[in-house]
Amino acid sequence: NRWIFRAAFGGIMYGVSLLVLGATLAAHMAGSSSGFMMELLASLFMSISMVAVARAAFMVDRRLSPIARDVAGCWVLVVAGANFGMALTALCTVLVFSTLADRDYENICFATYVFRWSMLVTLPLQSLGGVAIWRVRARAERYAGSRARIEGWDD
Repeated sequence: NRWIFRAAFGGIMYGVSLLVLGATLAAHMAGSSSGFMMELLASLFMSISMVAVARAAFMVDRRLSPIARDVAGCWVLVVAGANFGMALTALCTVLVFSTLADRDYENICFATYVFRWSMLVTLPLQSLGGVAIWRVRARAERYAGSRARIEGWDD
């Protein structure tokens, strides 16, 4: 259970960091002349949070019982891989904002290129993680026999 709570906490912290990053970028677009250190720290925290979620998913996969492993299949590892990929994209944004914080304007074009690609790659990775969690739920429903009631939800 502690690994599931760690993953949940990491996911929540990723969301909070993403909100902070969005707010600080909106402040820059509105004309704020502050540096990019807050964005750098938010991106770093996003990366650390996703590594924590990926590690927790990997540890949950390693600790599954044989029956749970049959039900979940490889999908928990897919969740771990998708979250690790999101951690790498957040690490790329750390490099972008460290370039901007150092006012290294010679590499600004490359930093912008990396930022756009990291944001572009994040969407399919998040979608892959969502599909993997959906597949675990569908397989658990099939294993339960009929339309399963999971946490009080009935589709």
